[in-house]
Formats: sequence, structure tokens, C-alpha cells
Amino acid sequence: MGPMLVVRVGFELLVAIFLGALTGFWLDRETGRIFFPFFSLLGFLLGSSGGMLLVYRTMMFSGTGHSEKKSEKSFSGDKPEKESGNSTDKDGKPL
Repeated sequence: MGPMLVVRVGFELLVAIFLGALTGFWLDRETGRIFFPFFSLLGFLLGSSGGMLLVYRTMMFSGTGHSEKKSEKSFSGDKPEKESGNSTDKDGKPL
């Protein structure tokens, strides 16, 4: 993990939190909520969770050479077929 990746992750997290909190603060001022900053807290939480999602995606797909499409896994429950010369039926018995 290089220093540029660390800077990118930190910057993404910081910007997401800042934009969420700033949007919440603006909504609080527009709606007149001065004593209880509901939208500011909500914006902070949404910005934090969005920032963590960005960090997760950056860390999962950085430096591996894989794109999201290549790393998708099949969750259908199907077992991959063996590439050896042995042929089996659906119960696993040899033909």
C-alpha cells in the first residue's frame, strides 16, 4: 500500500464526512432547527457511512489488477465444474 493510496483514502473519507455534515447543517438552518441539529447529525452519519463505503471499495480493488466485474462471485449455489478428464453425473458418481 503506497503513500498515494493512503492519501486518497483519507481524502475520500474526509470529503464524504464534510459534505454530509455541511448538507445537514444547511438543512437545519433552512428548516429553523437551531436547538436540536437533527439534520446535521443525520448528514454526519450518512457522510461517515458513505465515506467508509468508499474506503472499502478503494481498498478491495486497489493494486489487485482486478475490476469489479472480474471479482464478482456467483452466489447461485452452483459448484464449479472440475476441469479434469473425470466425468461425473449430478450426484458425483463416475460415469
